[in-house]
Amino acid sequence: MAKFHFVLLAILLVAVPYASAKDTYFIGFLGNTNNVNSNALFNSLQLAVDEFNATNTAYTITPQFFSESDPSVSNSIKNQNNLLGVIGNFNAGDRDIIENVHEVPLISAASEFAGLNADKRPNVFRIAASDTELAAATARFLVAVSQKNRFAVVYSGSSTEYMKMAEAFQSSAERNHARADYFKEVDAGRKDFEAVLLRLRDLKVKTIYFAGPASQAALLAKQSSEMNVGADFASTHLICASSFVKASKAGGQGAIFTMISPSSIYGFKGFRPFLKKYYDKYKDDDIHMPYVYDAAGMLLSALPADKKNKNDIVKYLHETKYDGVTGPVYFNDGGERVVSPVYFYIIRGREFLQRDLRGPEFLEYGKMR
Repeated sequence: MAKFHFVLLAILLVAVPYASAKDTYFIGFLGNTNNVNSNALFNSLQLAVDEFNATNTAYTITPQFFSESDPSVSNSIKNQNNLLGVIGNFNAGDRDIIENVHEVPLISAASEFAGLNADKRPNVFRIAASDTELAAATARFLVAVSQKNRFAVVYSGSSTEYMKMAEAFQSSAERNHARADYFKEVDAGRKDFEAVLLRLRDLKVKTIYFAGPASQAALLAKQSSEMNVGADFASTHLICASSFVKASKAGGQGAIFTMISPSSIYGFKGFRPFLKKYYDKYKDDDIHMPYVYDAAGMLLSALPADKKNKNDIVKYLHETKYDGVTGPVYFNDGGERVVSPVYFYIIRGREFLQRDLRGPEFLEYGKMR
């Protein structure tokens, strides 16, 4: 009898660990280990995963850092077993990864890189508003709230991304019964805008929208003010920098731009409990953190739905509406988020003031297409 008990105990000692073992899955993060913002985003992913692991009993989730500087990173992503997806601030430099990784879900938390999914790959998603969406939203704001109806659209030839933003602004303005009287590309190194501004003064445009580097935007805004063109200035989120305010002088005052984040990420109310825990442990933060959190949450929600292989997860992301801290998350056929949150800003003095829409303004903006 004693021998039987010994044998039974031995079987239990071997069997119980296997019976209680949890499957391990990975969520990848693509970034640069030398970048403070990348580290903040990976830390937020780690803490989000810790939250999940503390409450679930079926799985163990492990964050996996993939370095953008690793020449074999595409293969590392493709060969990682049980990988639910890869989150990151994808940019034009990551084009090879996007082209080479065909099955693993790739989710960008950034607005940059309008050409993120130019080939309409089903596994590529963006969870934040794109720069082209931000440009279109800026046009709608200027028409609905600022009551502008005549624009000049100028963009830098230094990148096709700027051209796409300019086109998105123009299309949005015209859809909403405003006019783009002037549409022009300028050389990347151009510093003298006198000829352009003389023409804009003759046309009596009400607002200049510029898509390009902040340094060039500052020169255009400064010269416009000095020449008394009489037009307000609007640009991309790149002008959210003290260097722009300093270089543009009076021309930058009142400038409008649009971003994916409120002035503080505490503005995402559902994100506040997580932020409290985050700041107890880490110092640096980043405006993309709420989007990384929602991307991770959406990937993790696939597991209870029994979506565990790459193809099933991609299909799940296309079909699911997820209630995130940044609002409802669901994607169109091109992997872009439907109804992305956007936030408007105006420059006053040295401050970047968030411009909330309330009452009639909110209603008028809502009518825009």
